[in-house]
Amino acid sequence: INPAVVSIQRVDTTPTNATSVNFIVTFSENVTGVDASDYTVTRSGALTGGLVTIIEDNGSSYIVGVSAYSDVGTLRLDLTDDNTIQDDVGNYLGGSGVGNGSFIAGQIYSIDLIGPTVTSITRAGSNPTDATSVAFNVLFSEDVQGVDTTDFVLTKTVSEGTVASVAGTGSSYTVTVNNYSGEGTLRLDLTDNDSILDMVGTGNPLVGDQNADGSFTSGEAYDIDLIAPTVSSIVRTDTNPSNSAGVDFTVTFSEAVTGVDAADFIVTQTVSGGTVSHVTGSGASYSVTVNAYTGEGTLRLDVTDDDTIIDALGIALGGAGVDNGDYSAGEAY
Repeated sequence: INPAVVSIQRVDTTPTNATSVNFIVTFSENVTGVDASDYTVTRSGALTGGLVTIIEDNGSSYIVGVSAYSDVGTLRLDLTDDNTIQDDVGNYLGGSGVGNGSFIAGQIYSIDLIGPTVTSITRAGSNPTDATSVAFNVLFSEDVQGVDTTDFVLTKTVSEGTVASVAGTGSSYTVTVNNYSGEGTLRLDLTDNDSILDMVGTGNPLVGDQNADGSFTSGEAYDIDLIAPTVSSIVRTDTNPSNSAGVDFTVTFSEAVTGVDAADFIVTQTVSGGTVSHVTGSGASYSVTVNAYTGEGTLRLDVTDDDTIIDALGIALGGAGVDNGDYSAGEAY
């Protein structure tokens, strides 16, 4: 009876990021003449390399190691019969003739020596925003572990800011940022400290495009505005003193606003009468006309805040609450 290969089985766990793996090759009886040249490595995916070494000879079973491979894919150890393997009485593996004792039905290792990468960091909420807390979606190229607040930093022109929490599993995480103030931009960056690992074997650390540092600084940013608009100035548009039956004022705000109309103004004067008759403009600059006054004296245009003037994010003049955006320091005719 000719000897035969019974099985080629994994010794180690799979999937793995180990740089070498072992197989146990079992024959139907004790054999000799087994060496590395009797084996070939069958790979798939991007896996490259594979050096075969005979580690242990137990007669009817051999431990065979494979090393010096790289990248990611699958690895199988095959036996190629070249009539060098015989039993104790000289029967060839599979019988006389090459190839008839070959074995290509062994177990397969899934190998992954490539670390995960950050795919994207995107805004989870609307932009621009006046929210006091914002969230970012962080996506990795594969399932990872070890993601926490220490893996992130803020690039910003707003004041302060804290990475408050991280939630998620697998390849998708949500990072919440708060405790910022003012107006400006806020971007969440990942700074690689090798604490983020994939789920393969003992874990491959995060890598970048060049398989080095896995930091990520090209995510989306929020435009933050927590500062309420204010009146910057109210100045005379026409010459002063005046004997005109109507005068104009230029009203400038700290930023672009909407909702400006005649009801937002009052006239403080020592002349008689005085009516806000016309308001034109847009953005941060408006022209206001006052007429229907008589006599002699002074006339000043004031803003009275009723929370109808708002910026692009809906923040009311002076902030929420009436009268906190009032302005009475303008020029008088």
